[in-house]
Amino acid sequence: MTAPPDRFEITDAQVIDWYDGPVTAVVTERAGGRWVAFLLAAPDEGPRIFGLVPTTPARAAVIEAALDDPAEFDEAQRLFHCAMAESEGPLLLLRATRLAGEAAPGDRAALDWARYRGRVTFSAEEAHEPRRVEAWTLELEDAAGSP
Repeated sequence: MTAPPDRFEITDAQVIDWYDGPVTAVVTERAGGRWVAFLLAAPDEGPRIFGLVPTTPARAAVIEAALDDPAEFDEAQRLFHCAMAESEGPLLLLRATRLAGEAAPGDRAALDWARYRGRVTFSAEEAHEPRRVEAWTLELEDAAGSP
């Protein structure tokens, strides 16, 4: 398992889609890193679980440029998926009520992105399914408790 980045702190989140809070976003980390973020689990109460994978500054800039034009929404989503597909990880799990601001970051743990890539979806309905919420909560707790 890859260790979570030291002092990881999100300073900005450019939201791509909305569903009761951000489902997908491009985020900037205080140390200058760029990440793509997606909602993995959203319990009815309590902090949500987001997944983040690193991307390049150039790719983040292209996605953000597409976000400036509402007509480019589909292109922004496509670019986001490409950024995820080309990421080498790690998959950073973040439990927080929001991606940026006072409520973030919360608990976090890093996992092997290649191992979990196939389990990631963007379905808001699935993100709220109790089994999915429980599964990602267990992954976070297990990874955080690992030596």
